[in-house]
Amino acid sequence: MNARQAVGIFDARRAEALAVVSDRVERRVIGLLTEAHTLRRYSEELDKQRRNMIGARD
Repeated sequence: MNARQAVGIFDARRAEALAVVSDRVERRVIGLLTEAHTLRRYSEELDKQRRNMIGARD
């Protein structure tokens, strides 16, 4: 699953967090993905790509 798919699930389920499970067979919860974290990381990656396109340095 990518960030765009995760955001779609957050919207469809009206959820603020999603459980991260180990696999389809065992389905053990191994973490939690929050909408805020997903959107923050997505925004950071967009900014990084924009800086790279214009030749800005970190």
